[in-house]
Amino acid sequence: MRGCGIDCGIKGSIALLDTDTQETQLWDTQVLPDGTLDAFWVFNLISELKADYAVIENVFRPLSLIRMAGEYQAICKLLDLPLYSVAVCTWKIELLGENTANKQKSITVCKKIFPNADINRLSPKQKKLSPNADRAEALLLSYYQSLKLKPSQKKKK
Repeated sequence: MRGCGIDCGIKGSIALLDTDTQETQLWDTQVLPDGTLDAFWVFNLISELKADYAVIENVFRPLSLIRMAGEYQAICKLLDLPLYSVAVCTWKIELLGENTANKQKSITVCKKIFPNADINRLSPKQKKLSPNADRAEALLLSYYQSLKLKPSQKKKK
């Protein structure tokens, strides 16, 4: 089963997890010069992934994140891709052991579950690759949802 985890935000990420092989792929969100989501890029990427489901965090603020989440929802709807939405506190408590804004905890847990996943992103300030929480959280979202799916929902296409 292939799951697509989406971490919303201008610096967000999209992760693909193949639960059968534990193979992972990660992409950084592409945005337009005006700071909005490049919906065409997202549509093309998600359609090429051949995912069985997508999962996104429930977002309540700021307005820019709510709008971006809506765009992801519309794209998944157009692609007839089942989309699950999960509260931040729900998945973080279950996977991280606490509802925390501590991004390092997400990175640590992701590395433990997926030691070979490339969660690094080039840091503009430090000019070097370093672990990125947005990538880690997108992958953890996909993993979380894979644990929640019932066996009947895990049929291959």
